[in-house]
Amino acid sequence: MALKRINAIAIGASTFVLTSMMLTGLVQTAAAAPGNPCASGETWLQPTTVENLPDGGHLDDYWINGALNQVPVPPPGFKPSVASTELLARYGFPERPSDVGAFKLWNEEMSVWHPTQDLGLCETNMKATILTSPVWAGFDAGWSSNLFIAVQGDFKQPTRGSTSCSNAQEVSWVGLGGTSSTLPLIQAGSGMDAGGGYYAWYEYLKPGGGINLTKMPSVTVHPGDSMHSYVVHQTSGLGQTTFYVQDGTTGTSQSVIVNLDSTYYDGTTAEWIDERPTASGGSPLPLANFGTVNWTNVQAQKSTGTWYNLGSLLYNEIDMYAGGVYLAYPQPPSGSNTFTDNWYRCS
Repeated sequence: MALKRINAIAIGASTFVLTSMMLTGLVQTAAAAPGNPCASGETWLQPTTVENLPDGGHLDDYWINGALNQVPVPPPGFKPSVASTELLARYGFPERPSDVGAFKLWNEEMSVWHPTQDLGLCETNMKATILTSPVWAGFDAGWSSNLFIAVQGDFKQPTRGSTSCSNAQEVSWVGLGGTSSTLPLIQAGSGMDAGGGYYAWYEYLKPGGGINLTKMPSVTVHPGDSMHSYVVHQTSGLGQTTFYVQDGTTGTSQSVIVNLDSTYYDGTTAEWIDERPTASGGSPLPLANFGTVNWTNVQAQKSTGTWYNLGSLLYNEIDMYAGGVYLAYPQPPSGSNTFTDNWYRCS
């Protein structure tokens, strides 16, 4: 694996505090979703209860490996582009940026959003491998202490190309942590499965804990679609962590909110990665031919509340290298917050 390190550039700071979710309201039994959206071999997870909120929205409660995962569903008529900071946090949307350029992109993404029914979640048998190689290609930004609390990135969902390998798969994601086998990792993104399907997903894990890669079937993903992924962790209070994936082409999105304690948080690194996933308890799968993934809006947020472009941070290039060959590798950033990942071979 080749690594490249560049000096960081410090810029101004501002303050940002996520508003806690309102958990008040009537708790009732959840209605079953209309039809199983999961693929063969996946476990269809449906909410056990629904927590109604005073504004007409609700929280769908999922218990996964003993932890409460909540899918927030906004009330009728909700528009994230004009919602308050409190409501954006309550319903799991990315914060409204203060920077003019970042706000323009955020506003474009939020303006195409439309209500998405919660179809449940699909628990797979795959887990991420908490290593920088031989399964990752992309970049991480690194510091010596827990400074990063959020990460985001945009890309076009790659189209599956032909390969000589069977069962080849690929996932593209943003995340915090996981750059060694002893560190936790929180992440969200999209992927392509061996059968030609495309999906959104999230995952959180640590050595000996966490959940498998869990699909978000409420998000409709096609090759070539504009994708936005966002993960944020509150370091205070209950450790509220929000996973958000939006397909800007279909206008569908889903948030999952989980209170994760400090053992799931490692803010020393932020990542933008294309990966070959690992079957649970097995070896990394062959890498699907994703061609190229053009990453934009590549940013990480420090605990001060300031967002930084990749090019202004201390970062590492991560080449996917296994068995003496390169499988995928990134080009150096072509701008302050853009880069391209390139597929080379499946195994």
